[in-house]
Amino acid sequence: MQDLLSVSFGELFLKGKNRNKFFKTVIDNIKRNIKEIGYEDMYLESSKLYIKADKKILIILLKK
Repeated sequence: MQDLLSVSFGELFLKGKNRNKFFKTVIDNIKRNIKEIGYEDMYLESSKLYIKADKKILIILLKK
């Protein structure tokens, strides 16, 4: 069974072209740091990042 981990960026207000660059940088950093653990999918929706993975993997991520 697949579960989702939701990563919220809080009260973040970026205007103009900086917003997309910031989110891309953050997502790239997260992907780089969890690539060895493995996950099924990762996507950004409404300024919230979702990581789809097995529950055991998500528990490991939460302990990091």
